[in-house]
Amino acid sequence: TDEEMVGNFYRDKEQISCRFADRIICLSEHDRDMLQTLMQDDIETQRNTVKRDDYLSISSRRSTLSAMSKKIKNILILPPPLRGDILDLAQKNTLDSNENYTQFLPPEAANAIKSTTLQPRKKRLFISCVVRLSPEKSPHHFVSLIQKLGGVDFLRRNGLIPLLCGAKSVGCYADQVLADFEYVCSRGLSQGSVWPY
Repeated sequence: TDEEMVGNFYRDKEQISCRFADRIICLSEHDRDMLQTLMQDDIETQRNTVKRDDYLSISSRRSTLSAMSKKIKNILILPPPLRGDILDLAQKNTLDSNENYTQFLPPEAANAIKSTTLQPRKKRLFISCVVRLSPEKSPHHFVSLIQKLGGVDFLRRNGLIPLLCGAKSVGCYADQVLADFEYVCSRGLSQGSVWPY
């Protein structure tokens, strides 16, 4: 199909790029894992070619394969910087345009923000973690932090609402983090309840 042809085209180009790159830097562990798999497949293909093509310089090919194997282990990860538009949103620091933000929050969180506009609040309202739900962003540390601080008792005592926001990047990991988050925020409450609901 056309889709497979396009997929193979990009796969081939990425393999060639990795084969000849002096150094490989990607933006996440997920990308690194994909590149490592791609490069390992390329090494296997190259090994099979070496066996078939005796007329080519086998020692040269073996040298290339050895270099590729080393490169697989040395792929670096450079997390991307904060985007300018996200920085602008964070720096606005006003609650007069809540409608733009509260539409994406759970109703309880949106209502809590609305109540703060009616009366001045001296303390923090939310304890939040806003990252992609993938191992390299470590949202599990946020869940551990809430648990170590005292879980529901800590949240209730300080009037804090926990927020964990982010796209699921690695499905099984994200599901586990969300399940742990819900557990930490419901421990000690009546069955089916999660703080502050």
